[in-house]
Amino acid sequence: MSEVEETMSSVHEEIQEIATSLDLMMDEAFTQYMADILTECQIVDDYYLAPFYNPKIGARIDAYEFEEDSITLFTTLWKSGSKNDHNLRVSAQDLNDAHRRCLRFFTDSRMGKLPGERIDVAEAAYDVATQIFQQRNEIDSVKIIIITNGIAKRHVGKNKKTDGVNILTEVWDAQRIHDYKHNKESRGASIKFDEYDGAIDCVKYTTSDTAYTTYLAFVPGAVLADMYERHKTKLLERNVRVFLSQRVKVNKGIRDTIRDEPNRFCAYNNGITVVAESVEVSKNQGSFEIKSVDDFQIVNGGQTTASLYHTRKKFKSDLSKIFVQMKLMVIHDDDIESGRGRLADSLVPKIGQFSNTQNTVKMSDLSANDKPHPELARISTSMPARDPSGGTMNTYWFYENSRGKWDELRRHENTQAKRRVYDSRYPKRQRFDKGMLAKVWYAYHGKPDVVSKGPQKCFAFFQRDFISKLDEDEDMVAFFKKTIALLMMWKSIETETKKRIKQGMYQSFAQNITAYALAMFAHKNPNFKLYEYLWEHQGIEDHLQEYLMRLADKAHDHITTLPVGLNLVPEFAKKESCWREFKSQSTSIPSISNLGLTKMKSQYAVYSKSTTEEDASSLNENVIFTMEIPGNKWRSLAYMIGFRRNDLTSKKEKSQCENIGKVVDKGNVPSIALADACKEIYDKATNEGWDF
Repeated sequence: MSEVEETMSSVHEEIQEIATSLDLMMDEAFTQYMADILTECQIVDDYYLAPFYNPKIGARIDAYEFEEDSITLFTTLWKSGSKNDHNLRVSAQDLNDAHRRCLRFFTDSRMGKLPGERIDVAEAAYDVATQIFQQRNEIDSVKIIIITNGIAKRHVGKNKKTDGVNILTEVWDAQRIHDYKHNKESRGASIKFDEYDGAIDCVKYTTSDTAYTTYLAFVPGAVLADMYERHKTKLLERNVRVFLSQRVKVNKGIRDTIRDEPNRFCAYNNGITVVAESVEVSKNQGSFEIKSVDDFQIVNGGQTTASLYHTRKKFKSDLSKIFVQMKLMVIHDDDIESGRGRLADSLVPKIGQFSNTQNTVKMSDLSANDKPHPELARISTSMPARDPSGGTMNTYWFYENSRGKWDELRRHENTQAKRRVYDSRYPKRQRFDKGMLAKVWYAYHGKPDVVSKGPQKCFAFFQRDFISKLDEDEDMVAFFKKTIALLMMWKSIETETKKRIKQGMYQSFAQNITAYALAMFAHKNPNFKLYEYLWEHQGIEDHLQEYLMRLADKAHDHITTLPVGLNLVPEFAKKESCWREFKSQSTSIPSISNLGLTKMKSQYAVYSKSTTEEDASSLNENVIFTMEIPGNKWRSLAYMIGFRRNDLTSKKEKSQCENIGKVVDKGNVPSIALADACKEIYDKATNEGWDF
């Protein structure tokens, strides 16, 4: 079995697991799996499922993402084979057909032929088609991503213009999935200058310790504008100051220079600073030329690049006289497996900080490897989670603070037996990354609108505004346990939400619903203190799950009730006003019941070493029993006592039953004395055969 087949065999197992847990077809599960990967490696900020296929008109999409004046459309090309056949081939005709169907959806939507009567108004694709039509004059770029489990012939990405719209086609096949899994797939934009204006002349310098190589060059302004048109903010994802803004604004001074003094642009402008994974350089008549760059990331000069594009688009400015100086650095990271971590993670933030002369960029804005991420990673592989079945199969929640770390460590286990042990110790379902860490904590801190902007933007805000401000003496073990508790709550909501989407109970938008439901939980239950219990229990109690899904119901109804002027739920969910309006409705949303809390506290006594006097009544079995009996049943029992008996004892028992009925109705916790007495009365009545 080849390496690619081995990778796809593992991928197939994961897809089968998703399909089984969510009751999906394999192609549907594959779409979700791949969209998660494309989000993780920053091909897109986020994605939204919108499955639509009409064979009569030959139009199909499976997911989408809107960004600025562009849209990304996903289409799935699933190849079925025998159970152990992972060497499936995808022909050029297969790819052309998939591309044609996806493009047909866009063009028909743009012309107003879709949605029409061909798409049900309740389907997410209906909103996508409507939005495309309404933005038909603004959309200047469409990226079609074809995802397939087969192996396609190697080819360059297609880029062409149709009716003034730039159409870019990208294929993610089995080989590319394998490359990604083995960290061979670049995270940022891959630039081939032959697709623009040809190779770029440069001078080259390598440090004496060979830690990095610097290339100095002058890039035509039109080429930078073309690159931005094609890749948008993917070029800027390490430039967090720019990346955090909703849109990359045009600098007025840069714009005026482009329009009025293009010959002086190079004199006035500081140029761009770029970091990259690798560079292909050739020699031409004794000088160097840059032919291509992998993981092209602008860490300074984002406004320059965006201003070139927007000024040309808005004012039809001629960029032929503009050249931009570029300092491009390749950091040689051959020592990833050492305990020191990647050199890029420490060097890139400093490059961004020291090369930026306009606005200071804090190091914490850029570095994903600062405290406490290495510490959390260490805790994650040293703190076992108990076996919820009561057995001895303890597992770990693996924090992947650098991309591909889980897979890399697994590859070090050089036999199948060792890998099975690794898989059981560090299950894939308990692996989480920086984006997931940011999402659960920002939802908890009442920022579901930021979570809805996608894991990359969410992490950037989270790193800047929360993680960087943690106290030096923060208890990171307690922080980790609470993180896992929040993760379990997130996953329980998300899994059930996806099932409800499949069943037609919800429209779509699992990420948004989950974020808003978890945020509302924290808002309505600020004194909830049982996160450590959830960690110890390693699961979500049924009553807690039911409560969380009631919040999910409320969240779904809120975000799908769009205000005037908005057609897309994800765009509404990204607005702070969406969360503000949801909070204003919280008076009609109950807190978690005392019965639910009491049950969890009772169970927590099993794991906790000590119990405070304050919680004593919550841990009493009779308290829990009496709270589970409805208040009207206690009142019926009180009536029966008054009807059948007439003595001092019966009057006291009647009063006790009436009192506990009131306590239960209010959702309060009765005292141990009252609960003990009422339990005794209840048992005596049932033993005597009373029907109440």
